[in-house]
Amino acid sequence: MPPFTTRKSSSNSNPILAHLMHLISFSPTTQPNSKAVDKIYNYVLNQLEPWISSNQLFTHAFTSNGFKNLLISTEPINEVKAESSPVNREKTNSSVHKISNLNTPNFKYSGHKLHITLQSHVDVVPGPRDVFKPKIKEGFLYGRGASDMLFAVAVYIEALKRLFKLQNAGEISKKIRLDVLLTSDEEIGGFNGVKYFVDNGYNPDIVFLPDGGDNWNFVLQEKGVLHIKLEAFGKSAHGAYPWKGENANILLFKAYEQIENVIENLAKSVPEEVKQVAKLAKVEHWHPTINLGRVQGGEATNKIPDYACAKIDIRFTPENSVQSIFNKIKESLKNFEQTIKLTKLVDGEPMFIDKNNKFLNKIEEVLNKAGIKYGYTLDHGASDARFFSAKGIPVIMIKPEAYDHHADNERVSVKDLELFTKALIGWIKELGN
Repeated sequence: MPPFTTRKSSSNSNPILAHLMHLISFSPTTQPNSKAVDKIYNYVLNQLEPWISSNQLFTHAFTSNGFKNLLISTEPINEVKAESSPVNREKTNSSVHKISNLNTPNFKYSGHKLHITLQSHVDVVPGPRDVFKPKIKEGFLYGRGASDMLFAVAVYIEALKRLFKLQNAGEISKKIRLDVLLTSDEEIGGFNGVKYFVDNGYNPDIVFLPDGGDNWNFVLQEKGVLHIKLEAFGKSAHGAYPWKGENANILLFKAYEQIENVIENLAKSVPEEVKQVAKLAKVEHWHPTINLGRVQGGEATNKIPDYACAKIDIRFTPENSVQSIFNKIKESLKNFEQTIKLTKLVDGEPMFIDKNNKFLNKIEEVLNKAGIKYGYTLDHGASDARFFSAKGIPVIMIKPEAYDHHADNERVSVKDLELFTKALIGWIKELGN
């Protein structure tokens, strides 16, 4: 087999669609030591076997707390010693490339090439069996992960195949290091995937992460997230004698009101430039918000509760930070020091990319040349992009026409899969020039 010959897809007319249908059928819901994730990684590696076998692509796998992740790169990671792989490779007729297991990772790249990362998570949220049986209807592919975000894995497979053909013809600059980073825990926070990478020095120049920006809209900002636990400690007594006790539920709600005031004041003081970005993106409620998600307190109607707790979800815009908000909350509770305990549960900084970022402008040029209309948006939710952004690494987020992720009618436009792949290849080619 010539070194740049690719295997035939089960769908000659649309190989990207064929890849995506296979990936969805593996049912890769988020869980440690997932055999479904193994199947996905095997599928990806088998598709790229010609370039792996010829040492044009290098594969590196690692497991963090049971969650498996895969890095495919045009360059080896020389700092890390290869050991046994956590990915159970299936036997194929082709030669099997050994995957390096990064037990003591040092992902920092100190070379001089432009370092581009195509990132995707392969895990999906659970659902009924039918959502893992992909079907095509009225120009859309339906199935779990069609939008969030197995479509990206399918696109990356085909993009790499086509890029290597171009590179062999001298059309892609040798000055680029191109990575595909696949992780398996985004739906439960991403702490053993992307965060693990960036905490161990992973430092690309630009990340392409289509986990937001449905319908060809660039995500300029994502809100940060802060989850806190609030515990109140009172004194129990019989419900008929409330003056003998101290009601932990009341203490809890009084403390919550203080936190609510902090967030409301932040919402009233959003800078004018942030408001202008929200206006450009036609996004409402672009300000810090608070949600009292869970409350527990009391054991019986006729007993004064001596303990109560609440879990609170705070989302905030990029002019704020996790620490600045947490400090304001602590300050607001200074009069409750003996009765209230505050604990940080989950946090993540906002994602932000400048509208004049050169990498963003370059892909805008590609879309303009292709006649693809695009817009801009802001996202109230959070994604793995926050981990890159916190390290100062710009992230481009945009998706093809897609709808209803996490829902039973999740879908992506079949036509747009090809358009999206061509746009991605065009962008990488332009950066190579």
